[in-house]
Amino acid sequence: MTNDAQVQASTSGQGDAGSLIIDARGNVSFDIGAAFSTVEQTGKGKGGDIRISAESLYVTNGAQLAASTLGQGNAGSVVIDARGNVSFDGISSNARSSSGAFSTVEQTGVGKGGDIRISTESLYVTNEAQLAASTLGQGNAGSVIIDARNNVSFDIGDAFSKVEQTGKGKGGDIRISAESLYVTNGAQLVAATVGQGDAGSVIIDARGNVSFDDTFSNGRYSSGAFSRVEQTGVGKGGNVRISAVTVSVTNGTVLDASTFGQGDAGDIEVNAKNSVSVSGTNSISGRSSALFTDTSSPTGKGGDIIVNTSALRVSDGAVLDARTANNRNGGNITLNVRQAEILKGGQVLSTSSSTGNAGKITVNATDRVRVNGSDRTFTERVEKFGRDVVAPIDPNSGFFVRSQSTGSAGDIEITSPKIYLDNSGRFIATSASGNGGNINLQVGDLLLLRRDSQISTSAGIDGAGGDGGNITINAPFIIAVPRENSDITANAFTGKGGRVDITTKGIFGLQSRNSPTPLSDITASSELGVAGIVQINTLDVDPTQGLVELPVNLVDATQQIATGCAPGGKQRRGSFTATGRGGVAPSPTEPLMSDAVLADWVRLPLETRALKTTRAKDIEARERSNTEANSVNPPTEIVEATGWVVDANGNIVLVASASTVNPHSPLFNPASCPIR
Repeated sequence: MTNDAQVQASTSGQGDAGSLIIDARGNVSFDIGAAFSTVEQTGKGKGGDIRISAESLYVTNGAQLAASTLGQGNAGSVVIDARGNVSFDGISSNARSSSGAFSTVEQTGVGKGGDIRISTESLYVTNEAQLAASTLGQGNAGSVIIDARNNVSFDIGDAFSKVEQTGKGKGGDIRISAESLYVTNGAQLVAATVGQGDAGSVIIDARGNVSFDDTFSNGRYSSGAFSRVEQTGVGKGGNVRISAVTVSVTNGTVLDASTFGQGDAGDIEVNAKNSVSVSGTNSISGRSSALFTDTSSPTGKGGDIIVNTSALRVSDGAVLDARTANNRNGGNITLNVRQAEILKGGQVLSTSSSTGNAGKITVNATDRVRVNGSDRTFTERVEKFGRDVVAPIDPNSGFFVRSQSTGSAGDIEITSPKIYLDNSGRFIATSASGNGGNINLQVGDLLLLRRDSQISTSAGIDGAGGDGGNITINAPFIIAVPRENSDITANAFTGKGGRVDITTKGIFGLQSRNSPTPLSDITASSELGVAGIVQINTLDVDPTQGLVELPVNLVDATQQIATGCAPGGKQRRGSFTATGRGGVAPSPTEPLMSDAVLADWVRLPLETRALKTTRAKDIEARERSNTEANSVNPPTEIVEATGWVVDANGNIVLVASASTVNPHSPLFNPASCPIR
């Protein structure tokens, strides 16, 4: 359908509208055309569906598929089933309408909005095209449901499910199931409430990769997935949930579950089998790539951020950020990973800017946690875009829980076999005037601090009150370099210093001191208050563990030699006779000589050598025959006797083992040596 052509099914009286059904074996194209299913303002009845079945579907240049209700009745749904691809692209020439599929409860409408359902090989929503289910009247918005056998791509295109400002009802969900999903260059997936009603959720299930990227964005909007309670909204925020093999959020894109109105924020949950990468900033807008929950409303509670993956990387000024700006607690951040790398100014943050407490950061790593480096563009971005735009709190990489007002800083709890902090890496739990947070590190192998790294729970950093937080570290080995100024501190300004409790087998390069120095320190001090406590518990190692104690009374080897009798004497027991030469030397001072006469080597005659060769072959054949016979009938093995027994007839029999017989006393007592 082209050139403003339209097809419409509607009801303006009492009765249901019919459905628009298109069933094509080939392709279907709407170009500057439209299909409508409408319950008019005077209508009382259900709107019909728009159903399209085709090889492929193309909706371009402002063409629309729209199901709506302005009267009293539910709107219909837009249902698309394509064996090939579906594409929504572009806007109208006058820029007044976007290509797309729409399901709407209009401002005068009373009824539920219909769904937008798309089943296809691949889906493309590009160049400001939209898929939108919304309510401006009294009724729930519909959902946007996409099932693609291959890929789904939103490039400068959007999917919305919203409760608009005049609407009263729940927002629908955005559900996407695909091989891979790409959301790029300002494209957005949004479930929000601006009116009175809960926002829906954004739920993504990908068998492969999910990518959010703004490399070529104009900076006007950040690509991302959003579930929000906007400033005029009254209701709970929905969740953003992503399941995939890999998830990447790059170049200023955002996953956002926030509340700015009256209601709690939703949660962000990312489950990725292989990896999650949050990295970079947008060069035009200055915004950081982020997983973000914000409670800027007077009453709402912050949502949580949960990441489950093998490898997590937060780098180059990107953040995981849970904020609260009211008297409610901020959201928590939980990372269940094999390894976590926070690099080049990447930060994991939980902050409070009011009386509410900052949330807790929990990391469960089965391999390692590495924090390294700083963001070299931080100062330039702050000067160019302002402090409100730049999300990290400073250029350094790390985990941060902090309170900027009277609320308490949150806690940091990390469990990992190895923790490496290098090049200004940070674990920080600080407060401006409230109590410092706590840091708990459970390390299976090694905690390493290098080059100005810090673990700190300081309080009153604005020169105000608040007690320093506590630091608990259990690690077999803690290593730092003395002159690199890597510190473990639980300090305060006017309040009491905190407590540092370390249990270790060995701590090297760090020294407990009363106050910070340019060296690597462990301190729990207070500038104007009572100093805290540093307790280092060194596990005792038993040097004798695994050793066998030797006997004290060693055996005198001279007592183990049998004593013989001197020759001669009155009691002659026997005799030894040697006859001839060849076995005994003539005297003890002469060598043993042979009676044989040595002869020179001679060469045998040929016939003699042949006879020798024949005999040698005969001998070899006999030996081979004997070997084969022995392999069949091996000879009886001779077993050495280890004892003797007396049989029934009184005979002595040598045996290999006499463990089952009673021992006998010697039959003969040894005779004493004769007196000489």
